[in-house]
Amino acid sequence: RSPEYREFHREVARSLLRSGVTRMFCLDYQNRPAAVLYCFSHLGRYYFYQGGWDPDFARYRVGLVLMHKVILQAIREGATVFDFLRGEEPYKYRWANNRVSNMRLRCWRSPALRAASGVQELVHRVVARGRRSLPRAAAPQLDADSNQP
Repeated sequence: RSPEYREFHREVARSLLRSGVTRMFCLDYQNRPAAVLYCFSHLGRYYFYQGGWDPDFARYRVGLVLMHKVILQAIREGATVFDFLRGEEPYKYRWANNRVSNMRLRCWRSPALRAASGVQELVHRVVARGRRSLPRAAAPQLDADSNQP
């Protein structure tokens, strides 16, 4: 990602950390991050936002181990929902006992706004279709000294 994108997330994480919403977890092995999870907690819900693991530890399923620990922590904090957010990734179904669908309701005050919204939706679909057809880049490796990708 771009430096601007990373800085945006750093600022959001700092702000939410100050407000007590951010939850960041790291599973270390010999002073080296093996897996990390980035979550938010608000009003009895945990929201899983981002996670990753060092490919050197993939055979140990460190992402699943850390997810287990984080879900237990959410329960200890009193969360009644652990929300994996959008997406149909298979690992989510290891943990979830139901699926919640998102719905969007749009109302337009004018035909011009309706047309603009239709164009925006068309562009979004074309971009999403293009992303699915591109090969995925290798996951970034964590630098053990700086904890930065």
